[in-house]
Amino acid sequence: MEINVAQLLKEPVGSTRSYEVDEELNLDGGKASFSGRILLTRLNSSILVSGKVKAALPQVCSRCLRDFPSVAPFEVEEEFFPTVDVNTGLPVEQSGEETGFTIDANHVIDLDEALRESLLVALPMKPLCQPDCVGLCPECGVNLNEEQCGCERSPKDSRWAELKRLATTGNTTNHRKKG
Repeated sequence: MEINVAQLLKEPVGSTRSYEVDEELNLDGGKASFSGRILLTRLNSSILVSGKVKAALPQVCSRCLRDFPSVAPFEVEEEFFPTVDVNTGLPVEQSGEETGFTIDANHVIDLDEALRESLLVALPMKPLCQPDCVGLCPECGVNLNEEQCGCERSPKDSRWAELKRLATTGNTTNHRKKG
């Protein structure tokens, strides 16, 4: 989503513009549809972009590995700095403190990367298709949300295997008489 901010850069500090976001972006995992409202605010030497947005995107459940559609609400707040002075057309000297995005030479801001970064921060690290997702059987791989399997579910800890074997055979100790 690109917005020309030349007029806003000419206005006094505190001036604002509001825009509706209705955009589809390509992400690493597919396409995401963004919708919401953002506010552009003229600051002393930059434009502040802030707003509440939601993204509809496909995700993969971290327990059952099934694809599922999700809606992720998030907030965006990024600062965009001009590279060219809107009044003179001369390049603007960038100070080392500016860590935001840049406004291109035509006074256009591109919101795509700011939206993408804000969304990635808001997404859960381990998305779930449903809060009570049971996941996959560790033995046979069946999706336990859809069907049950006949696998034994007792926890297996290989460190205790030898002791368990000895206990079931009845040969727990080997006594030797000292002479």
